[in-house]
Amino acid sequence: MTRKPRSSPNAPGRKSRGTGKQKRPAEVGKIEALAAKGLTAPEIAKRLGVKYEVVNYAKSKWNIPIKRVDPKSVVYRKFETEEALALRDAGKTVSEAARILGVDKTAIR
Repeated sequence: MTRKPRSSPNAPGRKSRGTGKQKRPAEVGKIEALAAKGLTAPEIAKRLGVKYEVVNYAKSKWNIPIKRVDPKSVVYRKFETEEALALRDAGKTVSEAARILGVDKTAIR
């Protein structure tokens, strides 16, 4: 019984394994530039036309400092009014604010 000789790692039709060092994608430079302007991750994703997760991955992978979203500005995603924001600033809970405004609490979250 004869054995086939092992093919070398660089034989035709065989994929090389690489060096283990990853190249920085071109998008990382764009993300860094927009982050330096003070944009948040969702704003950067919208500008570049990519998913938010892509920006977040680049942020963690390449250690890019990106401004965080102010929590008070996103408390009321669906129902943003001056009244809702004033109630939040006054210390009301989401349920209390919904009751006062006469909407379901899921409309305010």
